[in-house]
Amino acid sequence: MKTLGINTASSEVRFALISFTNDTPTLLNAASENRLRFPADCEDTGEKAKWLYEELERIFETNPDIESMVIRMNGYGMEKKATRISSHLDGVALLSAKLHDINVAMMLNSQLGINQKQVKSEAENHVGKTDKYWNDSMAYAIVSAIEAKDIHE
Repeated sequence: MKTLGINTASSEVRFALISFTNDTPTLLNAASENRLRFPADCEDTGEKAKWLYEELERIFETNPDIESMVIRMNGYGMEKKATRISSHLDGVALLSAKLHDINVAMMLNSQLGINQKQVKSEAENHVGKTDKYWNDSMAYAIVSAIEAKDIHE
């Protein structure tokens, strides 16, 4: 089973492709693409949404065996411009998954059972870390994808 974990932000999207073998997760894109940075000329939310949709289409085309996706959402009550943009981008990811008939869940940190102080070590304990650009955002994408195993079984 291959799962896609997504963590959006106003400047970039991190994604983790996780494969499970006998309940053991493997991070498939640790040494390859896992960071989608919005182009400099992609300034408004609509442009970012369109660009992200096209990138997700490319990911689904190159990974037709993705069975599920988990989107890590921002917490409620954290209203600011960056989180509003991120929420719109979460909607793009949700739509893209549904158009490909992929099971999708949207989860808050509390549902993932993790907080920012724990997320990197939790991800590293399960699958290690990416070769480049290792940060909390990527760790959340990994933990989200691992959580999908329990959601969609």
